[in-house]
Amino acid sequence: MCIFKPLAALTVTIALAYGSTAFAEGDKVAENNPIGDPPEDTYLNPYAYNADNPGYLENPQPNSAQSGIGVGSGWQCDAQSVELQIDDGRLVPIAYGTERKDTEPVCGDVDNGFVFLLNYSGMGDGWHLITVYSDGEPFGAAAFFVTTLGDKFVRGLEAVVEVPDFPYPGDTTVLRWDEAKQNFSIESVE
Repeated sequence: MCIFKPLAALTVTIALAYGSTAFAEGDKVAENNPIGDPPEDTYLNPYAYNADNPGYLENPQPNSAQSGIGVGSGWQCDAQSVELQIDDGRLVPIAYGTERKDTEPVCGDVDNGFVFLLNYSGMGDGWHLITVYSDGEPFGAAAFFVTTLGDKFVRGLEAVVEVPDFPYPGDTTVLRWDEAKQNFSIESVE
């Protein structure tokens, strides 16, 4: 069982397309999630960043459903190192400094991207919390819900599934199981 704790006291600002709103430690992550609300003691708005050193955890999204193997990503304006922590685990260094031209207006440069791979199945079913750190200081967090197929990596499965009326009425999207991703991939849209 993981215990979600508030991050260190920190005032943050959320960037919106039409302005900004102040948030403080203790603000709830989200409400009305179809997979159920995260544990009551999950705190810190994951869209927030520290105005003195902006950064943003983009993936995984807060209160999202996750499975298989996925890419996590975001950006941080100025850091010697960026690390992540899952639940109460150890801090793990992640790749940082990739080009992100979209961060130039905020950061003044473009070498701000970070990325990492996650095997969600290795975490086990249920709610988990990811926290990202810049030089040892937390700057983003997201609670997410994991559903597994019962093992860390499932081998030998094959399936093709049709999803009618997606993405538009009358369309049929064909999904094929992808063992390497431990998830389904779009094969075609008919």
